[in-house]
Amino acid sequence: MVLKNKNMNLYLLRHAKSSWENFVDDHSRVLEKKGKDDAITLAGFIKDKKIQFDITLCSSAARTKETLDLIYEQVPSAFKEISILDSLYHASGDQILDHLHGIKKLNILIVGHNPGLSEAINFFQKKYVTDYPTCVFAGITSSNMNEKSKVDFVVRPKKGKIINLV
Repeated sequence: MVLKNKNMNLYLLRHAKSSWENFVDDHSRVLEKKGKDDAITLAGFIKDKKIQFDITLCSSAARTKETLDLIYEQVPSAFKEISILDSLYHASGDQILDHLHGIKKLNILIVGHNPGLSEAINFFQKKYVTDYPTCVFAGITSSNMNEKSKVDFVVRPKKGKIINLV
């Protein structure tokens, strides 16, 4: 996939660890305690790095919305516009990146699921990682959002700390 005439910072976030405790449909699963803690730790990273999102596109699943809500509660000033989209629920990597067409914002956050989120990160890293963990957060910069884009970081929270995965 190649996205032409873009000058943006793209951020990709996989939802935090969800619970399988209660039998509910997949779309309705919420976060477990570890997931909530990880989302709050990641919010600290976003705040420390002064990352701003002009637009946030989030899957409509409960676990993605809850991840986003927890980060928003910690750093509300990082967010300008938020859209919840059914089309991001279990979207493939190409489908995730297709959401960038027509967006004229500089800093975009997409909150979604695996395997699509890992596929999207891997597209920019030019390598295959089978499964990025929950609450992974990647930052990509480019003038064209294509395979020549630069992956600035891929991090995840773990036990209250931010771990660099690159």
